[in-house]
Amino acid sequence: MMFQPKFDVEVRIAVAVRDMRWPREGPAEYGESANRGYVDLTSVAWEEVDDILSVEASVIDSCMRAANEAEEFRAIFREAEAEFGERADREESDEEFLGAAFLDLGTAAATLALNAAGCPSIMACNGHQTGYPYIAFWARREHVSLLREAAEAAHVGLINGMSGGLEVYSDVADGLVRFAGELIGGRNRLAALSGRSVWRGEGGTRTSWAFQELMEGPPARTPESDA
Repeated sequence: MMFQPKFDVEVRIAVAVRDMRWPREGPAEYGESANRGYVDLTSVAWEEVDDILSVEASVIDSCMRAANEAEEFRAIFREAEAEFGERADREESDEEFLGAAFLDLGTAAATLALNAAGCPSIMACNGHQTGYPYIAFWARREHVSLLREAAEAAHVGLINGMSGGLEVYSDVADGLVRFAGELIGGRNRLAALSGRSVWRGEGGTRTSWAFQELMEGPPARTPESDA
């Protein structure tokens, strides 16, 4: 039997493209000013997302199978989160946990997947601040259709967020894990949009920046320029 906790938030997909922006100072500089725990993950490869997704999904699944009610789940999840964080700190140099240190359980794979897709993260939290898991990130307007597709398939929310960015969130513990899986499934289409190349080799699937200027280019158009 599996217990699936529900967080008190309405899941909806509502993105106003006209309100989207790209930070003039660049994602990394904005992130450092907005989030004291910011880590630049824009060089993450899809291979790293594959590795962390399988671990994260397994840990959360174990939590849900071990719990019978909400309070018990919270206690089990807190313990698993601490172990997940300690393992990430300890094994950050190993492929399985590359880029995962400092990321909350329930948001790690999705955060890495967004960065691999060319959508740099601003901050992520599995509920300490808001009561539900969410990731704030930047995206180009051309990403919206595929992001919306992934959100719909994963049954998670996608809305406009801070300073012209977007926010993906969930009302369940494994919602963003499902979202990460959907992004992985669409990685070739996302790579075509973001200017990143995806190839497979002996080490698995890897990603590289084909056009660094995409990340440092001009901000998205303003509503005034659309008029």
